[in-house]
Amino acid sequence: MIALPDVRLPQITTGPFDFSNSRHAKRKRTLTFREYIQRVNPRFKFYRHIEKLIAVLQRVADGEINRLMVFMPPRHGKSETVSRLFSAYYLYKHPERWVGINSYAAELAYTLSRNARENYVAGGGALKNDAAAVKHWETGKNGGLWAAGVGGPITGKGFHLGIIDDPLKNAEEAASDTIRAKQKDWYRSTFST
Repeated sequence: MIALPDVRLPQITTGPFDFSNSRHAKRKRTLTFREYIQRVNPRFKFYRHIEKLIAVLQRVADGEINRLMVFMPPRHGKSETVSRLFSAYYLYKHPERWVGINSYAAELAYTLSRNARENYVAGGGALKNDAAAVKHWETGKNGGLWAAGVGGPITGKGFHLGIIDDPLKNAEEAASDTIRAKQKDWYRSTFST
């Protein structure tokens, strides 16, 4: 007598397919920018002008818009929405990319970076342990964020998303032809290259 292997077919079920062990289960559903804000800052106020800004920024994150300038009066949520929250969301969605934040003073850029880093972590992002300083932090997926003052040392620091938040300190600087010309030159020769 010869022993043959059991060649019965596996049982087939008609129930729903279990994806829990498949590669599809490993992909996390990416939150929208609005959902991300609700996760990291549940008390955030979604005013009408902010809702419109969020919708446009979502299009930036999705790659539909590649250049955007946002002009809003002081104290209307521009820095909170764009620099602190959107930069974190952008890295949550694209952890392999780089964000650059510039402001009229390096210290303000570092503060915005610190807030963005806190929001990134609160949203579930992981930081690279040896690169978590406020002026330069990394996601651990070869991306991250760096911060500098306008006119500061950014040459050689590429980015996929560049943010210039409050490039002028006050009305006096805004009225100065010399300062405006200097910043325009910095934007053309350094920031946008």
